[in-house]
Amino acid sequence: MLSPITLLLITAALCVVMLFVLGSLARSGMAGVSAWRAANVLAFVALLLYAGRDTLPGPLTIEGANGLFALSIAAIHVGFRQFFGQAVPYRLLAAGWLATVTGVAFFHYAIDAIEIRTVVVSMFHGLVCAAIGVTVLRSLSQARARYPFYFTAGVALLLALGHLGRGLMYALQPDMQTAFYQATTINLVFLSVGTVVLPLLTMGAVMMVHDRLLAEADDRANRDYLTGAWTRRALFQMAEHELRRAQRHRHPVSLLVLDVDRFKQINDSCGHAEGDRVLVDLVRRAGAMVRDIDCFARLGGEEFALLLPYSDTAAAMHVAQRLRQLLEQPEPGALTMTAYTVSIGVATLDRDEPFSALLGRADAALYKAKHAGRNVVRLAETASACG
Repeated sequence: MLSPITLLLITAALCVVMLFVLGSLARSGMAGVSAWRAANVLAFVALLLYAGRDTLPGPLTIEGANGLFALSIAAIHVGFRQFFGQAVPYRLLAAGWLATVTGVAFFHYAIDAIEIRTVVVSMFHGLVCAAIGVTVLRSLSQARARYPFYFTAGVALLLALGHLGRGLMYALQPDMQTAFYQATTINLVFLSVGTVVLPLLTMGAVMMVHDRLLAEADDRANRDYLTGAWTRRALFQMAEHELRRAQRHRHPVSLLVLDVDRFKQINDSCGHAEGDRVLVDLVRRAGAMVRDIDCFARLGGEEFALLLPYSDTAAAMHVAQRLRQLLEQPEPGALTMTAYTVSIGVATLDRDEPFSALLGRADAALYKAKHAGRNVVRLAETASACG
């Protein structure tokens, strides 16, 4: 049977491995990584102190080890709160840690009772693990892929149950833990629960960091460098997904295609830098009025598209007119001093037409708007009328 000291040393080695993994993320600048690294350093030292129970002084292996290990679990909780951009309850954690260390010291020197020390430590670790699980589940909206979040929350909550169950069992049956290093099955199980918490939670943290890095990389790849609007490629991807869903559930989808009027004249008379500011201003102001489910993309040059799920022709025409009126009025303090207008073509998905056909009809409507004098909105012909 695996000895408790061997288990402690293996877990300490896992903390070192996790430190190397976290070190690879140091340059990412991701919030929480520094706290997770500190947590694993504290856990590594604490585990070595635990393993030296027979050779090191009691204050180091009891108060020192328990204090450092409790601090490590508090630090990993701090890392999760920072990662999700949430306020860290430093005072509450400090109060819990101080109460834990005080309890350990009291039941070492005043009343030497290892089973009560175990209860005190287990309660603190269990509550912090539960807090981590709840924090992760409440942050699911930040997930690109949910698996890392469910894994981390599940591990945290299972560890919380393990710690609280351990504390409850030793509180009700104190004679079960006659010796800290007794190689009984139940002792090894509960010791495993207490020691693997840092490597497992760190693994979950690393998975979530990689998930966010992938999301950020994907976002950069699908965003126009100048304006921050979605790219043409991203628009086609989102549109194909939205059209499949619309055809399955029979809800309307509309598309706006808009173009800055006389954009070449702006570039020629005011310079390309001012032309760039016009495009950035357009995307910023248009982005402020569209819904989260909409997709505002740059098709190329001064031409943009706005995909409107769950919007019929009347709703799309209303959005187009609002957008046209918004952009024709220079905004005080805007990025550009040049007044500009846009022409807009509107098309609504007809039957099972592909997105390329919908885009073609909206583009044809934009062409009509240009020929109608610019700064106007025109509705596309239906797919059947187009042939």
